[in-house]
Amino acid sequence: MNNFDTSKFPHFPNDVKVDSLREALELAESWRANGECDWFRGQTEPWPLVPTILRLKNENYPKVMKELDRYFQWSSKTPILEPISKDFQSLMGVAQHYGLPTHLLDFSTEPEIAGFFATHGENMQLGQIACIIAIHSTNTIPAWLQNTSNKFRLDTIRVHIPDLWRLQAQRGVFLLVSDVGLEQVLAPRRILFPFEQQVEQPLPEQIYPKQKSKLEELLDQYFQNERLLAYGVRHKQWIKEMKERGNPVSEAKMRGPCGTDSPYLDQNQLAQLERWSAKTLNRWNILPDEKWDNVHTEDTWEIKIDLTATPDSLAQMVREQVLALSPPQVISRRKMLCRFKVTDIDGNLAGHQVEYLNTKAGRLWDGMRNLPYSDDQLAVAMGRTLSLSVFLDWEAYHGGQEWKGAFAPFAPDAIKIEMSAEVSYSQAIVDQSVLSAAFRNNIADFFLTEHREQVGDPHVLLQMTTSPEILFQFNDLVELFAWDIIPAQIIMRLAKDPIYFNPASIKVFGLA
Repeated sequence: MNNFDTSKFPHFPNDVKVDSLREALELAESWRANGECDWFRGQTEPWPLVPTILRLKNENYPKVMKELDRYFQWSSKTPILEPISKDFQSLMGVAQHYGLPTHLLDFSTEPEIAGFFATHGENMQLGQIACIIAIHSTNTIPAWLQNTSNKFRLDTIRVHIPDLWRLQAQRGVFLLVSDVGLEQVLAPRRILFPFEQQVEQPLPEQIYPKQKSKLEELLDQYFQNERLLAYGVRHKQWIKEMKERGNPVSEAKMRGPCGTDSPYLDQNQLAQLERWSAKTLNRWNILPDEKWDNVHTEDTWEIKIDLTATPDSLAQMVREQVLALSPPQVISRRKMLCRFKVTDIDGNLAGHQVEYLNTKAGRLWDGMRNLPYSDDQLAVAMGRTLSLSVFLDWEAYHGGQEWKGAFAPFAPDAIKIEMSAEVSYSQAIVDQSVLSAAFRNNIADFFLTEHREQVGDPHVLLQMTTSPEILFQFNDLVELFAWDIIPAQIIMRLAKDPIYFNPASIKVFGLA
């Protein structure tokens, strides 16, 4: 048939019309099989190939440049990102995958993945013209384009970005384009077809893995902070507009965190502070180079719980099951992601409860497994997380100020704390006595004499300094994370919210 209308889109010499996604994929596969094309890109409409940074309106350019500059600055100041921050192609590849405007165009080495992106747009209509674009990565760029004197620059980028699972899952590669008009220079092949249904394979979770790597956790933290900055700009604009309309608006300025420069600290005594060991921190600030295909598994780990047990007994029950694995089994399992199946020994868990517990167990495992926590610390965190998930009084917790009562079985004298790694934040609820016991034994020595009596109250202490290095010996903070802070975050934070698993990343520790 091939008689569908494409007149509203630019026509290019190598356009091919087919009647369905299936035919488009078969054609793309045939080009790959006979060596004519090896890179593929899916688009929900056959618009010209223009990188996002070249689509910007002039008035938006300064804002985007500031966004990119913040991203570069953050990358260079985050120790764990050193392997990426030193490689410009890696930096730009990450930026492209997280929606920052760049000169890159996304391609994949797999036609099926191009088919996914061609059929997974918002509000796609039956009959809408989608397309798969195909090029040959090594025969694509004419020799004259590689001359640096040419204005139009074009390059293929195959870059391994450690721990960027979504790029690996998408078999992602990039075409760097310096200017508009790519089709006139490159003449790529385009397969146009009417949209009928989404591609059956791959599934969305195979393109955007639900599990997060260490790098992706850090990026979630960073981009949450970007959203907060954007909210702050909109809020200031709203205040300005209200004032211009004559509406009274009161503003409260919050005091920033008090770190080592806190006026309550005795700087002479602080000079004697036993700092966290660089050797220890280096162990925690390693970015794993894990490949998605190597860590992803369909294996399931069953954990049994007893709903008639006390909170502490249930936590211990789970802890013992995790530790029941032999050391080689633990080492092997900690190298992999894991699917969990949490079951009640009496079979009383409803389906939605099972799914909830499986999700919480999985998020904890994914976040802790390749950090240098001991096996027992990981087992403790798993037990307390599942116990919290079962016994937390959800009605009280979602009722506002009743969160103290909701956490009573786990934190009889609860206090809500907030942490930050300079970008983003997270919160947790811990017991005051547990928190106080984790502080340095000689914490009072670092404060001016007139303030030392107040150090015993954690509410006051966390307002006099928010420096985790002053507050804690590092190993005690690690233990606090495993027993209390991580399980509370797993329960309190939504799926889209970042969670701090790594105590070495924390720069601010204070009251929520």
